[in-house]
Amino acid sequence: MLYLNLEKHVIISDLEKAFLQVGLKPCDRNTTCFLWLKDPYGPVTKDNLLTLRFTRVAFGIISSAYLLAAVITHHLKKYGTPLSWEILKSIYIDNVLFAADTTEEAIAKFHESIQLFKTAKMNLRDHISNSPELNQYFSQHQRIPNGPHKILGIPWDIVTDSLIMKSLKMPENIAKWTKRNVLKTIAQAFDPLGFLSPVHLKGKIFFQSLWKKSYSWDQPLDDVDKEIWLNILTETCGATVCIPRHLLKNSQNAQNAKFELHVFVDASKYAYAVACYLKIIANDSTTTMLIFSKSRLTPSKGLSIPKLRTPWIIYWLSNTAKFIIKEMNYNFDQVYFWTDFALRYLLD
Repeated sequence: MLYLNLEKHVIISDLEKAFLQVGLKPCDRNTTCFLWLKDPYGPVTKDNLLTLRFTRVAFGIISSAYLLAAVITHHLKKYGTPLSWEILKSIYIDNVLFAADTTEEAIAKFHESIQLFKTAKMNLRDHISNSPELNQYFSQHQRIPNGPHKILGIPWDIVTDSLIMKSLKMPENIAKWTKRNVLKTIAQAFDPLGFLSPVHLKGKIFFQSLWKKSYSWDQPLDDVDKEIWLNILTETCGATVCIPRHLLKNSQNAQNAKFELHVFVDASKYAYAVACYLKIIANDSTTTMLIFSKSRLTPSKGLSIPKLRTPWIIYWLSNTAKFIIKEMNYNFDQVYFWTDFALRYLLD
């Protein structure tokens, strides 16, 4: 996901009826037999029963997504082209995406990607990009899908080329609030880049407090906790953040610019967190933007702030920086680590 932020053009597409393109070996098909009525209005008798079997991977079963991913991974690795490795890195179930720096490169990848999946008897379709010029070209070869569009599950506005991060939705028809319902509501949040971490953290801290109070899963919250939870929902539900997808869009002479990664980490008695910023220095202009963050609750057993900070400074600073560098596939000119904690403690 992160590497797409440095590319000028992003193209997303869809594999048509992807699950039905994965066949079962004839020797395995009898394990998928099931009974069906010849006449759905007739009695359940031997004469009215049909024995059918699947010849393709059934859509909707638990293993379907894994089987599709295994087949696509095998196919892409077999060809081993630069584009196949790029797609393998960023594919999401049946959604294929890749990036390009120029219009010419994007058009070349458009045709190559179609042929790549055609060799697997799969139809790659519905290509769409943030570039109007590319979309016009795609429309000459296929239909252009209507919105809304998503990149790896995140809503994407192709007109403004922005990623739209949405917080929790206000739950409806909840007769009583329990620990189970609170967890179900919190778990609905999808924020892989962590831009809404401060918003979602309040709900996580509240859920941890329910554990400390030994609530059972379906025990109704008392009036005090219910009021606290409803206030959290009022404050956090409906929050939306629009983040520019292309980080270099407003940077002049980006090719000659200096790129710095700044990683901030801190801890409190409630949570610890890391925030990563990209700093672009080009000529006389400097651009700084948040690219990734992550937060975690502190252990339920009480720990002092130094004990919380000591291991997590090492973990978050090193591992997060390695993750960002790997995912963005970029060698930064400088990497800085920031914390207000006295590092001398680490040497004791």
